[in-house]
Amino acid sequence: MLLGRERKRIGGERLRAKVRLKSASARPVKAEVDFSSHLRDAESFSSLGAYDAAMGKERGAQRWNQTGTASVVVLRPALTFARARGVNVEVILGAMGLSSSSLDEFDRRITEAARCKAWIEAAEQAKDPFFGLHVAEHAPMGAFDVLDYSLSASSTFDDALGHILRFHRVICDAWAYHLERGDSVARLRRIERTPPVEAEANLAFLVLRGRQLTGVDLTPIEVCFPHAAPTDTSYFAALFRCPVRFGQPASEIVLPIKDLALPVLSANPGLKNILDRYMADLLAKLPRSESFVERVRSVVARTICGGRPTLHATADRLHASPRTVQRRLGEHGTSHKEVVDSVRRELGQRLVTEGRMSITEIAFLLGFTDVSSFGRVYRRWTGVSPSRVLPRRATLRRGRA
Repeated sequence: MLLGRERKRIGGERLRAKVRLKSASARPVKAEVDFSSHLRDAESFSSLGAYDAAMGKERGAQRWNQTGTASVVVLRPALTFARARGVNVEVILGAMGLSSSSLDEFDRRITEAARCKAWIEAAEQAKDPFFGLHVAEHAPMGAFDVLDYSLSASSTFDDALGHILRFHRVICDAWAYHLERGDSVARLRRIERTPPVEAEANLAFLVLRGRQLTGVDLTPIEVCFPHAAPTDTSYFAALFRCPVRFGQPASEIVLPIKDLALPVLSANPGLKNILDRYMADLLAKLPRSESFVERVRSVVARTICGGRPTLHATADRLHASPRTVQRRLGEHGTSHKEVVDSVRRELGQRLVTEGRMSITEIAFLLGFTDVSSFGRVYRRWTGVSPSRVLPRRATLRRGRA
């Protein structure tokens, strides 16, 4: 076991120079217009019962994110499919003070809570156990307006995913993604938690759009969801064509790293530049939306460097009470423990992949009492031992030490 001073030595400048958590949020911008007149709240759904029933099932468990706003067009794929299934979507829209024609009004914003409620109500009334997956399958190119078209103009699949990370706020500022690239795999993780049906649709859309853009039958290594497995998972296997795991820390797609380099068939650099400028202007007109979860993640990452990332330590750095931190994280559908686990996993995988430190150093930097404990957790994260991932140069350096 390393002594305390040894851990402190390792956890000083060396780690701070290596670890940089990349925020999935777009660059904060100054608000230039007031969107409040276009905003619709979710309280209008009080006459609809599916959402209340769903929230009742969530009591005592992690609830989904309810902060942020979205363009109303983000509901278009779900409500279009629901209408085809015989759902009276005018009732759902009317509860928000909207109508079918509103679905084409890009500048009209609704709250994230209202968006989630609309998803739940539509899925409940459609009586379709695979509603989210079917919505993704039936979403045509352009379903998500300018963001969708920018994907089709991207040069590679990696470039398309980068557009989602950079510009997602134009259609939903509550979304938050993190793309982690390793030597052999890439992990696209969704940071915030949403209702199961919406989370399923979101990941299905990303995989299906990737296949459409590249003309390649992309097959993930695995797909993960934080919610419990439904009774019937057959259609998940048929759509994703890979192991689908439920009850995981976050929604996540794991892809072979080589898939990111696949060219987009409809790549158009000139159109891409025009759309990029247009979306940058749209971002500049949106109210600033700073993710509290990202702030907590940054604090946790710094704390891990030299000590234990406890809830009280995080609260002290944020100048808030532990209860406030937990409450605000709960509003985003997560908890302090989940954030710590996510950051520790991200740092662990990144440091092992970089290969600049030994497994022993990484284990104690991340707060593990011994190397074997880190090895067991790492295998649970990735399915392989860290010694199989660590580049040979780190193995040789560890041997010389």
